[in-house]
Amino acid sequence: MTNEEYIPVLKAIKTKPFILLAGLSGTGKSRLVRTLGYKTCGKEELRIDPKKPGNFELIPVRPNWHDSSELMGYVSRINGEKYITTSFLQFIAKAWKNIDIPFLLCLDEMNLAPVEQYFAEYLSIIETRQVQDKKIVTDYIISKASFENHALYSQLLKDLGLNEFEFSDGISIPSNLVVIGTVNMDETTHSFSRKVLDRAMTFEMNNVDLTAGLDNTKNDWSYPQTFITSNEVLGEFTSGAEVVNKFDKSKKVIDFLINLNTELEGTPFKIAYRVRDEFLIYCYYASLNSTDENWLTNALDEMTSMKILSRIEGDETKTGSVLSNLKRVLTADYKKSYAKLKEMETRLSISGYTSFWS
Repeated sequence: MTNEEYIPVLKAIKTKPFILLAGLSGTGKSRLVRTLGYKTCGKEELRIDPKKPGNFELIPVRPNWHDSSELMGYVSRINGEKYITTSFLQFIAKAWKNIDIPFLLCLDEMNLAPVEQYFAEYLSIIETRQVQDKKIVTDYIISKASFENHALYSQLLKDLGLNEFEFSDGISIPSNLVVIGTVNMDETTHSFSRKVLDRAMTFEMNNVDLTAGLDNTKNDWSYPQTFITSNEVLGEFTSGAEVVNKFDKSKKVIDFLINLNTELEGTPFKIAYRVRDEFLIYCYYASLNSTDENWLTNALDEMTSMKILSRIEGDETKTGSVLSNLKRVLTADYKKSYAKLKEMETRLSISGYTSFWS
């Protein structure tokens, strides 16, 4: 893939650094994340290992994860009290030490376990993102106050190599951390609640080109001569109010969402302020690369697929009128969303149940 082909994913990351890559097994979802690691690893000291960029970490999710200890660590009292750290915490600490470089965490097979259980802290803290002094900050994902023994917290900072003065009260999510989960939707996996989908940007990766990837001279897993910069990956806004006056099409974005909500009235799929803000931020970033005269339609189409259609799931009673009503707004001009609506309608007519997931 060329850098231009990554633009939709990069726009989504800038809008919200929590991405779901959904699709058939073997379509290159985790490979995409590692490739982005190579392409964004612009710091020489992070390029020591030719097989793994220093700004990339892959954590395989296991089916027996029913709490957050595998990611957030835990207190062990075997042979004395100590806090057991994890690769997740170590990667967060490493990101804090290299705050000017995007750090990509791949949660592989993310829905093999219930996401709301093992990833609860992150799902809550990601919603506290706000801009302060031109920097994106969050609440603490690990708070010193949660430790009965404060010496354990001090030891945790020492184990992670973090400064006790800078992180005196807690560790928050670094603004350069990008979490990307790979998702296979089949009978062996857990479905996603709207709580998770509302917080994520969802991409489908079901297109398979069996003639691709057979040229040994083209190697995505190597460091390029020119890197994708952090400004192309990391966002600077967390609310619609910060961008609504920065581009002249913002009213059209809001009008579009009002029309969608009219069709979603009385259903559990109606959208609220979080989705509105993300639409505005995404469309603002799209406006910066608006060489195509249809850029706004394309941006609205992409966001509708990611943030609205991905949440629709149910039987004929719950979804039948929803799908048909949405077609009043999502005409054939919105190619991706229109095609997905037709696909979901077909699935509903065949099985009596439908969802976004193929």
